[in-house]
Amino acid sequence: MKKITYLIVAVLFVCTNSNAQITLEGDDDFGRLEDLTYHPMIQNRLFAVTLKSHIVVSNDNGITWDFFYSFPDENARIQQLDLLGNDSLSFFVTQVFPENNVYVLDINTATITKEYLGPVTSNATREWVKNYDIYEADSDVIIINEAYNIGGSVHYIVYYSTDGGGVWQAVYNGDLNNSISVNNVAINPDNPDNFYISRGAGPTEEDGGVLVSFDSGVNFVEGLVDIELNAFKFHPSNSNIMYLGTGWGGNSNVYKSVDGGVNWTAEPITWDNSGPLKQVNYIAINPTNSDYMIVLGGDETAITSDGGVSWTTNVYDIDLLSDLYVYGMKASYNPFNAEEVKIATDRYPVNSIDGGATLIQMENPFFLSEFVSYDHSDGGHLYYGLLQGIVHKDMTTGIHTVNQETPLGTFTINPKTFFPDQYVTGRSYMRRASGTTANLLLLENHGANLTGALFVNFTSNLIDVETDPNDTDDIWVSFDDGTTRLFNTSINTSYVDIALPVANPDPTSSLILHFTTYINPENSNHVMIGQGGRIYESLDRGSTWVEKSAGIDLFLNADLDIVYDIEQNPFSPDEFVASTSQGIFESIDFGDNWTKVYEGEYLRKIGYSTTDSDTIIASVYSSQTTESHLVYSIDNGSTWTVIPPSVLEYVGSGSMTYQFESGFVHVYVSTYDSGVVKYSIDLNNLSVSDYTLEQNMLIFPNPASSSFSVVLNEMTGLESIIIFDVTGKKVLETQSQENINIQNLSQGVYIVRMKDANGTIYIKRLVKK
Repeated sequence: MKKITYLIVAVLFVCTNSNAQITLEGDDDFGRLEDLTYHPMIQNRLFAVTLKSHIVVSNDNGITWDFFYSFPDENARIQQLDLLGNDSLSFFVTQVFPENNVYVLDINTATITKEYLGPVTSNATREWVKNYDIYEADSDVIIINEAYNIGGSVHYIVYYSTDGGGVWQAVYNGDLNNSISVNNVAINPDNPDNFYISRGAGPTEEDGGVLVSFDSGVNFVEGLVDIELNAFKFHPSNSNIMYLGTGWGGNSNVYKSVDGGVNWTAEPITWDNSGPLKQVNYIAINPTNSDYMIVLGGDETAITSDGGVSWTTNVYDIDLLSDLYVYGMKASYNPFNAEEVKIATDRYPVNSIDGGATLIQMENPFFLSEFVSYDHSDGGHLYYGLLQGIVHKDMTTGIHTVNQETPLGTFTINPKTFFPDQYVTGRSYMRRASGTTANLLLLENHGANLTGALFVNFTSNLIDVETDPNDTDDIWVSFDDGTTRLFNTSINTSYVDIALPVANPDPTSSLILHFTTYINPENSNHVMIGQGGRIYESLDRGSTWVEKSAGIDLFLNADLDIVYDIEQNPFSPDEFVASTSQGIFESIDFGDNWTKVYEGEYLRKIGYSTTDSDTIIASVYSSQTTESHLVYSIDNGSTWTVIPPSVLEYVGSGSMTYQFESGFVHVYVSTYDSGVVKYSIDLNNLSVSDYTLEQNMLIFPNPASSSFSVVLNEMTGLESIIIFDVTGKKVLETQSQENINIQNLSQGVYIVRMKDANGTIYIKRLVKK
């Protein structure tokens, strides 16, 4: 588990305050979503999953989107989002061992109401869910298709439970069945004792087949022997009618059964079997008009509007990078429009208003963004990563322009990296690799024009690029091989090597890396750098160095810790802050002495507000031990406020940047799956003593149906309790701490704000069920 330690903390919740908000800022033209799912009863409501850990929602048929549920681990990947009745969604997560379980999410409260804990196989080095099915009429009945590793070998097993995962029955074990893999599982929606297992390839000549049980796995009937199979679909009004698509082996096909899977016949679909991708990944039937069906295959779809009497196929060119479809993953019909269907593909989500015949890309702002940077000049310029390129957003016009991007579907093991210049508007630096070596290139016009090659045929990665504010032709560049160079950007391949204070003679040994550079804006010869866990100063532009780590050396290991960022106070030039691997340090004497003012870890970036004195903002990036979050101070580092991962929707991030305007701090966050998000802090409505840790008090029960009570760990009474809904509207106020009546409140999420006799305010979320 990740641990975050705070020195002085005041936790702010975005839904309780008008002074904080999070918005999606990325370009809609390149958004990627999976598992598109229409709400069965609410018109134009649509759910989807990002590439990682978020369920998002649209209430206008996919035109605009917002966060709906964020899994509380940014490393998780949500998969197989399904409806469970009209009020719940189900899904499983991968990539977070041992959190590879199945979950049920209440749509009305956006909270997890059920978790199925799958059995753990002895000696397994990794275990994961491939897919599952839940019996809608009784969610205690579930079947899970799992795989696990023992060493380098993969094993397959299917579990069935009738008590919500309390007891699991292994109904299929690949080790006892010639190691034939399992592609999919399904439960008859009208009979929990009747379930199906579609099989794939095995190491012997025996492959495929569908196993059907009518007695909870005691006995099985095998059909479609030796055919690799995959996707199931039941007719919405007659579960004896079902469809089954083929797996990877052989040609594409869809089989139909009208007797619950005892007998099967091939659908009259004329497939193009010339391409390499023949698996049928998904079959969708319009639940309100079952004449409409779509089959998502590899490089091909098949559609019908007459219940399968006739089919039309649409073939796509998988070598055409601009095409919208290589293979489909899920389709969902609009329950209020028989011919409208949303399709999640391996590239972009698409919409069709003619049953799938033509596809139109759906715009959305969810994608992987590798970096973000903000330039305050000329009305503001936001730069961020997308498709291994650089995007420029003109903050005056709102126009996004993409440059140097790599087409989606193009694979590279050595992606480009970018460093926008903080002093020369429109200039940036790109590391671009070719084969085993890379070049450092100069870009202008916001990344559109390549105008110079500063360094060629090197193998290391860039850590930091800092422009000399007194001579913007010069830049300091540090590399992860332990070297630092001073480049003249007006001359190609013109540089001098900087002799760092701690030499790194052997690149194979543990390196003491240079992460940050401060250049005096009035004197280019005066430089401070962070190398390892120490700060050094030069008065001759790097020829000689003196250590300036007094106070830092009491906390940081010189070799193992890192000084990530050094910034000067624009309102008081003698004052500096440094963010490090073990907290924030402050100096009031130009770096001669440092005092630790915040206890934390992996604080990668820090900045003073250029518009509001005494305001400092710092960022913790995602790592093996930390989740991305923010800390800030409005009293020059005396006390600190934490913006926890939950408020940032648990977005994973490796880059943040700050925009300052009078009374506000805007933090732009590049994310692993949500593009660029902006979190805004209204400094005008903040007070350092306004909030305190939610751990100091408890409300129970939570969720609650009729009443709840409050307990404070401190020996002080409560002055008031106010309950707000998620819009900020006050719905209840009381002074009682026990049996607070909430029977008249609707189901949903509420914020409880409590003030004690000392004036301290406590914040807690309450779920009314």
